[in-house]
Amino acid sequence: MSTIIEVLRDFSARPFSYENNSDCCAFVGAVVEVFHGHNPMSKFEYKDEKGAAEIMKKHGTLLGAVVAALGRPSPIADAQDGDVLIALQTNDEWILGVVVGERMAVKTKTGLMDWPIEFATYRWRP
Repeated sequence: MSTIIEVLRDFSARPFSYENNSDCCAFVGAVVEVFHGHNPMSKFEYKDEKGAAEIMKKHGTLLGAVVAALGRPSPIADAQDGDVLIALQTNDEWILGVVVGERMAVKTKTGLMDWPIEFATYRWRP
């Protein structure tokens, strides 16, 4: 089993890629596994960007896919390490993140980012 430091280093070192399991869902799954011992994102089976897009299309959006996989979200106020977060970006696209410490860690197309938890719209405790 990896540590949170190992997961953060691994995802920091790899560029964003659906093909190499280095996208936001893969990142969230790896972090949740460290904190909770299971990967709730493993429900999403895809090998490339087209496959990921098909999952989102099936559920309407990334938010819809996460609700289908994890159920109804909870208030953000009680966020704890390993909780799954989702935020609506300025380009009107959803991005998945996870609570690490007192921040929201996200894997974006430009790298691993550290955002305030308040950027999140919804939260799940997997």
